[in-house]
Amino acid sequence: MDINTLTQQAEDRLTKDRDAKVASVVAAGKSGAALAEAREFLAAAEREHNLNHAAALRHGWSAKDLKEMGIEAATKQANGRPKRQPAASAAE
Repeated sequence: MDINTLTQQAEDRLTKDRDAKVASVVAAGKSGAALAEAREFLAAAEREHNLNHAAALRHGWSAKDLKEMGIEAATKQANGRPKRQPAASAAE
C-alpha cells in the first residue's frame, strides 16, 4: 500500500468520525431546544389550569365536583393563608 493511499484512508476515516460527532451534537442541540420549549409550554399550561381551577372553586364548585367531571386538580395550591371556616359550618 502506498503512503498516499494510506493517508487518504486515514483522512477519510477521520472525516467520517468528525461528521458523525458533529451530527450527534446538532441532533442533541435540536432535541434539547424542543424539550426546553415543551417545558415552557407545559409550565404556562399548568399556570393557566391552576388559575382556572381556583376560579371554579371560588365560584362554588368543590374539588370533588370538578374531579367527578374529569377536571384534574390544580398542580400547585395558591399562596397565602387558608381561609378560616366559620364555627357554624364545622358543626354541620
